Amino acid sequence: MNEAAKAVGTLIIGTAQEHGFLDGPLTVIPELAEEEKKLFVRMIAELSRRRAFSGDELSADEISSLFTFVLAKAAELLTCHVNGKMDEPALDGMFDGKIPLYADDQLTGYCKQCRWPEIAATAFVDFAIPRGADPLLMLFEALKWSFRISVHLAALQLERRGKL
Repeated sequence: MNEAAKAVGTLIIGTAQEHGFLDGPLTVIPELAEEEKKLFVRMIAELSRRRAFSGDELSADEISSLFTFVLAKAAELLTCHVNGKMDEPALDGMFDGKIPLYADDQLTGYCKQCRWPEIAATAFVDFAIPRGADPLLMLFEALKWSFRISVHLAALQLERRGKL
């Protein structure tokens, strides 16, 4: 892993710790690793299509939407895992914040009030991307760690209710 990617990963993990979203080891659900990979491949392809069409850089609002999107998709994938039926999450709302959420009802409520995406997005937007580093690589590294922390947060919600 290059130094810039390591720095952004450290930033997101540190931000989660600083704001009380991560106070111990990260909950890891091995069965979601492949789903995470598939989701991110699809997200990168969708971003490539968007950039080919518009050519514009992402706005701060679009970046914020992506962080909210990964929280929603973490909740969806965890719900699918618990229900024993893995569905491919829709990519709707990635850039506009109008993200459909198909998850456990209490997880949906949690996601709607959770400030983690906003805090993570702000930390990333404020992060000075090192010169020569690929901004999209940095964004997706930040989103990857935000997704993993989002899985952790969703898992904690389900564990508290005895559903995981």
